[in-house]
Amino acid sequence: MENLFVTYEQALALKQIGFDEPCLAYYSCSFFMDTEDSPTFKMWEILSTLKENKNSFIFFLKNDCTAPIKQQVFKWGREKHNLHHKIMSHGDWDNLQYQYIISGTNIPESCHMYFFVDANSYEQAESACIDEIIKIIQNKK
Repeated sequence: MENLFVTYEQALALKQIGFDEPCLAYYSCSFFMDTEDSPTFKMWEILSTLKENKNSFIFFLKNDCTAPIKQQVFKWGREKHNLHHKIMSHGDWDNLQYQYIISGTNIPESCHMYFFVDANSYEQAESACIDEIIKIIQNKK
């Protein structure tokens, strides 16, 4: 189930660019055994706390952050930043490759489209697409 969520690095970058949607899980560096180099993925125990506190859960420290699912990031990018994505496959069935497109009016290209190719799995393409969405928003600020 953890593969449905963004990576810790992506979650931290999203926090820094203003992502503050309620999430089902979080990454923690603040508990006894955790270190900044190896954050722990944790599911929320009390979901109602989320609705009240969003990204500022009472135990959150500087490098703790919510862990959104990938689809939540795509929706946030679309609704808040007008960034639309599409992930497609190409090649034959024995050797599928994946590519993604990001389009929208907030992209600094004249054609308003980024096109990237050749990830080895759908999940790799999703993750690379989220990385690019983060970069676009960071460069806009």
